[in-house]
Amino acid sequence: MKIVLDAKTIAGQYVDVTESIKQYYNIIFNAVIDKYMSDLKIDSLNEIIITDRLSERVKTYQREHGLTEELTDNEFGSVFGKTIFDSKTGKHAVFLNAEEATFLLDDSVIEQFHKDDEEGKKNSYKRRDHIINLLAHELSHVEYNSLITTIASFSNKNPYDEYLKGLVIIMFEEYYACRRASEVSIPFYDEYLKDSIKTIESNVEKLVYRFRENEIRADIFRAHFLEWLQMTLDDMCYMLGDIASSEHAECDLKDTKLRSIVGSIKREFNELYLSARNQYQVTVPPVIRNDVIKYYNMFGINFIADTNGTKICCLGNR
Repeated sequence: MKIVLDAKTIAGQYVDVTESIKQYYNIIFNAVIDKYMSDLKIDSLNEIIITDRLSERVKTYQREHGLTEELTDNEFGSVFGKTIFDSKTGKHAVFLNAEEATFLLDDSVIEQFHKDDEEGKKNSYKRRDHIINLLAHELSHVEYNSLITTIASFSNKNPYDEYLKGLVIIMFEEYYACRRASEVSIPFYDEYLKDSIKTIESNVEKLVYRFRENEIRADIFRAHFLEWLQMTLDDMCYMLGDIASSEHAECDLKDTKLRSIVGSIKREFNELYLSARNQYQVTVPPVIRNDVIKYYNMFGINFIADTNGTKICCLGNR
């Protein structure tokens, strides 16, 4: 597997990245893939790029390959990895944030770094587990895009329907990647996701208030509303998909608006996952779309769409 190291920071330190360091990471990444991910179908993977310029490298790659520029990177967080498929070449490229990925170190290096620091050693092993899970997650996206045919079993009569169709497919792919990664590698319970979801939902509430008070334009409101809630929906899919996180998901989400749909999504996605693994195809049912709409309604917002466009409707006396 081709591993490209494009970073000035290695394991949190600025260093002169020599050929021997590049070779080290080439060896250790391939060793981890062989140990944990040999069952994944990743023949279409062309390269793994480890970079401390993730956003820049991803967007440049997307432009050069004629792809839509998209990457989660806003005030509520940014991604540690990104998998991109180029339909023209039939190949995938995986990008990893070097700030995280370069902490993929073997035991001897970790022991050397933390000779007299048991807490630091413990944290390094935990961080390595996260990176192994992250790598498996991104490679599971490669498998998903290579093997699984996904359709949505509801009509798309207008752009909003088309958006919802794309969203629910993205949600299931995220669930698949999280669950598959935790099965083939090391499950990772991200204890901070519940707080991130609460923070985003709180800011969406403030956004809705500003919209109701005519303090923000409808187009700006809609863009932020959909972007931010896609993040919380994706976080929920991670929590439900990862074997370790799923044990805590419903409890962790009990104080969020996602609590109203988490049970339904959990049941439906479990069935879809089994279908994907057995038959390599899934049909996402309308109930998932309806759950997303229900979630939007929890914030007092509904979108009414027809062939003429999409209108924003504020519900009740919130």
